[in-house]
Amino acid sequence: MLEPWRDFGVAVTGASAALVGLLYVAISINLRQIVGTSVLPARALLALVLLVVPLVSTILLLVPQPPVALGVELLVVACTAGPCLAHLVRPSARPAQQTVAERAAGTVLPAGLTVAGTLVAGVLLLAGYPAGVYGVVVAALAAFTGALAGTWVLLIEILR
Repeated sequence: MLEPWRDFGVAVTGASAALVGLLYVAISINLRQIVGTSVLPARALLALVLLVVPLVSTILLLVPQPPVALGVELLVVACTAGPCLAHLVRPSARPAQQTVAERAAGTVLPAGLTVAGTLVAGVLLLAGYPAGVYGVVVAALAAFTGALAGTWVLLIEILR
């Protein structure tokens, strides 16, 4: 039943792993500047967690198992990542010069959609609706957007 999603799972797993590598390069290049601030280490961890959610979700999608089992696993992923992401996007974790709109677009919205997409996918699969896997698509797109924005900040914007 989940076989048509195999190529998607392979693509997202590979893309997630490649983006984690890019993130580690960005961190290693600007490590001194990142650890020298109170905000950027959290931004780096946010990007990493955002990338781990679709990585784990699509690895689980590739495991031969019934949709209900995948639903339970996605709920575990969402319930594990959710509190971590909520902590990382809390208001005190943003730089003073960042506007509320910038914060929402760059961190809160991607984190929220990543968790919500994974949670919805898990609930729908658990309820017997295989189309719930589309929630993983939403989560992956949101996670990639937020992680790439964070990686851009850690690689380029930090030098301004």
